[in-house]
Amino acid sequence: MEEPFFVCVYKKDGMPIGKIVSPENEFPESFEEIKVKSSDGDNIEEKASEFEKIFESYCNSILSYIDMLPFIASISPMVGDAIRSVGLINFLKEKSGKTIETEGRDIFEVPSRFYSDFKEIADSANKASAVGRQIPKMMIIGIVSTYEHHLARLIRKILSSNPDRLTSSDKQVSIKDVFDAKGIDEFKEIVLDKEIDMIMRNSFEEQVSWVEKAIGIRKEIKSEHGDWPKIVELFERRNLFTHTNGIVNDRYLKKSVKLKVSGSSALVKGQELFAGSKYLTSALEIICEFGIKIIQVSWRKLSKGHAKIADDRLGDFGFELIERGNYGLTIKIFEFFFYLEGSKTEERRLTCLVNLANAYKLNGDSKKAEKLLDQEDFSVVNDTFKICVASVGGDCDEVVKIMKRMGIDCDIGEKAYEDWPVFFHVREKEQFKDAFKDVFGREYIPSPKKRRGISNAMRKNEFRAQEKKSDEPLLLSPSAVERED
Repeated sequence: MEEPFFVCVYKKDGMPIGKIVSPENEFPESFEEIKVKSSDGDNIEEKASEFEKIFESYCNSILSYIDMLPFIASISPMVGDAIRSVGLINFLKEKSGKTIETEGRDIFEVPSRFYSDFKEIADSANKASAVGRQIPKMMIIGIVSTYEHHLARLIRKILSSNPDRLTSSDKQVSIKDVFDAKGIDEFKEIVLDKEIDMIMRNSFEEQVSWVEKAIGIRKEIKSEHGDWPKIVELFERRNLFTHTNGIVNDRYLKKSVKLKVSGSSALVKGQELFAGSKYLTSALEIICEFGIKIIQVSWRKLSKGHAKIADDRLGDFGFELIERGNYGLTIKIFEFFFYLEGSKTEERRLTCLVNLANAYKLNGDSKKAEKLLDQEDFSVVNDTFKICVASVGGDCDEVVKIMKRMGIDCDIGEKAYEDWPVFFHVREKEQFKDAFKDVFGREYIPSPKKRRGISNAMRKNEFRAQEKKSDEPLLLSPSAVERED
């Protein structure tokens, strides 16, 4: 039987405010004690830099959208449909004195005294349908706003790291601002806020140009970024959704034609644009990739001693994407990892290389995965890398051989065989399952291939509950202290 884990949920006024996951049933009495201990500095890692905080916050925001997107995309068309097909039909069935039902249609004979009630329900259904169409538009606005929020934080850090850009600015400051400031530091903050506000009022292209000059990028980002026309179109469409409800105007038309956006030749002024599930997914991936790149490049340019941390965070984010089944986006992130200049630790380099090869294969390009792995000498690496490489290559015999050699006390732990995406290529084979049972003494229970997100998490727990005895707890990976913000 698997060992249980314990979750302590701290509450204030009956509402959850934070939680701790631990293998032992030993917890502080209050969440405040945890914060006090953390502030003491005992066994606490070096404080994260502002660049790292911005990057982590952006990654978490994007992953939240990725997790929620399938759910939002599925409920938006259901908003109006539910009222039409359930509310309206139920009303007609209840009030109808006579119904003629055929294979293709139903005719309800309703007394005239119920017409006003019918019209009210029918109007509500139409309004609900309109709301359903608005939800994807609001998602686009939210996705772009998330990027802009983190860009503003990035610009603040860039300016703080290079005060000369502020002192050399020719921006005017009102006398009122001078006298309102309580000191020189507050006055600097006022100037800083005004500079950031001015930059953020510019167009997307102008904002990017500002970052290029501020951190000293030699090559234009738009010439290096393959999806430049798409991301510019995304910002223009966001503007339409915000100000015109998606009605095409002259600015959008001219911009789309200039960028040679697909389908732009068929657009006409006054046409309403929407955001279908395909566009939503594409927009999220585009904004994710671009934001990751601009934050990482700025971080490395202005904090040259933090390359290892930046590498680690980028590699971890790529793995999060694999877990969510976003293989195309994963490939772009890991290819960007290897595009970045500078030395990398061997462990991180090999980890990202194997994950990139795995993403290629999971995305349907086995030849590219094989070619990438063939370029590396894995004969001198440890068994953890060897078993991962063997699995990505589909060599089940080698995987089983290494699994048995590593044994029950292997470094990666038995859960890795059920969770890690590198084992997707061999885990359905009976040979692999039998070896797992021989080594760990229990049946092999694989995690769903797309393990993240609300719906996936629910399906995972349902699946595991069916496979296990009712008195056995579900085993999750322990985490550090988490705050419910």
